Order: sequence, then structure tokens, then C-alpha cells
Amino acid sequence: GIWSNGTGNSPVIQNNDIYNNTYYGIVVYENATTPSNPVITNNSIYGHGYENLWVKCTSGDMSGVKINARNNWWGTTDVLAIATEIYDYTEHNLSPAVDFSNYLDGAGGNPVTASVVSGAFLNNVTWSLASSPYYVVGSVTVKPNVSLTIEPGVQVKFVGNYQLRVDGTLNAQGTAGNEIVFTSNKTTPAALDWQNIYFTSTSGGSLMKYVKVVYSNY
Repeated sequence: GIWSNGTGNSPVIQNNDIYNNTYYGIVVYENATTPSNPVITNNSIYGHGYENLWVKCTSGDMSGVKINARNNWWGTTDVLAIATEIYDYTEHNLSPAVDFSNYLDGAGGNPVTASVVSGAFLNNVTWSLASSPYYVVGSVTVKPNVSLTIEPGVQVKFVGNYQLRVDGTLNAQGTAGNEIVFTSNKTTPAALDWQNIYFTSTSGGSLMKYVKVVYSNY
């Protein structure tokens, strides 16, 4: 496969076919002092012995960094299957999170409208209706003094037993008949499918109106 050693080289990996290698498709070793921050887009990456994409921070904390791996074909359009073949923040909470939003529906295909989220948010962010649904593929943390705003009608689907932790501010204001929904991504959802929305002692100013929270732990 392809190996980036995380010394600030920031490779652009684009329009390639990367498949059926013995171990990994792409490996990125990161460190917070000289991050690599590659751009990995419009490739076909699938069928490897281990993960299709393996990203790990070996020094420092890069949990707030997002690796751009959008618009790739991963051999499937199943969000859980794609996430399972990516090693990142979800497996190692000091590593960057991989953003594989708008994954393709086939090799050289069309993007599927979907947003993938995980990791820490260090700056204010808005989850828009135009980019909904949002698939939570690893726990999300809204850091202190940071706001997450969610527009009416947005669906937030938890792919596993993950949490939305709010150390800052959550502004989730739906409207009557156009509620914001936090739910499970399973075909047959059930209670305990995901953790919860957790407001910590450092959070403040949050507002939730016209929101549905279903199939969580509590």
C-alpha cells in the first residue's frame, strides 16, 4: 500500500486504485509537532488484509484534527462496514479522526450525500440540513468555549455505542414538525444502541428544543 511517515509532507493521494494489498491500503503516522495531514480523495480503496486506512498519532494530541478522506469508494456503501476498515480516533483517542463523508457509490461513481463525524471539535461548527444525515462513527466531543449548532430537520445517526459529549455549548433547535432526531443507525433499532448526549460541568448556554432522542442507553 501507501505509507506516509507524518513528517509534515502532506501528500495528496487522488484518483488512484488501491486494493488487495497484504496488510493496509494507506498508513499515516502522525505527530502533533510536524503533522502530515494528507488529502485522500476520489480513490478506490478496498480489499486489504487489515484496514483500508490506518491513521495514528504517535506523539502529542491530534484528536481535534480531521483527515480529509472524502469522496472515495471503499468497496461498499455501508457506513459501519467502511468505518470498521478505518483505524483512527475511534480506536486511539489521541489520533486524528478520518472524515470519509460523501463516499462514492462505486468505483469512479457518484457521492452519497452523507456526513461522517467523530473526534473533538475545537472550533464552532454547524450541522446543516443540506448535509444531513450525520453518521456518528466515533464519540464526538464539543470542547469548552466551542458551539455545535444543529439545524431543524437534521438526523444524527449513531453507528455504534458512541456519545455526544458537550464540554462547550449545544444549540439544537428544531421546530414543530421539523424536529432534530438523535437515533440509532441500525436497520432494526433498539434501546442501548448508542450512549447519550452528555453535558459536563464545563458546558453552558446549551439549548435543545423540538428534539427527538431515541434508542440510547439513557
